[in-house]
Amino acid sequence: DHLHSGHKVLLTVAAVVAKRGLFVGVSGDPLLEAKSDADRLQPWGVRAQVVAEFLARLKPRLPLTLEWLGDAFGPALRPEVRALVVSTETEAGGEAVNRRREELGAPRVDVLVAPLVADPT
Repeated sequence: DHLHSGHKVLLTVAAVVAKRGLFVGVSGDPLLEAKSDADRLQPWGVRAQVVAEFLARLKPRLPLTLEWLGDAFGPALRPEVRALVVSTETEAGGEAVNRRREELGAPRVDVLVAPLVADPT
């Protein structure tokens, strides 16, 4: 999926609350295959670079780790992660992350819900 206004809101909130660094999962091909326009999507490397450039403009000194996202959890299961930014549309996923983290013996994360934003394009 291209970097649209909804993504930018989530990334902006994440950059603002990040203290020591930011992990961002960029969807891999398996998560995008069901999209109606999957054949027109940018390759993972291009999408990851666009995310990196956007965040570098927002908070240039923020350590950033971009990861290929192949499932619903991605870097959110890392024990060092302390917060997760989700949209109102994906809020249930935040609770699923916390359930899975508890199963793994990791502490719960704070789930920060950002509002959905309509894409003007």
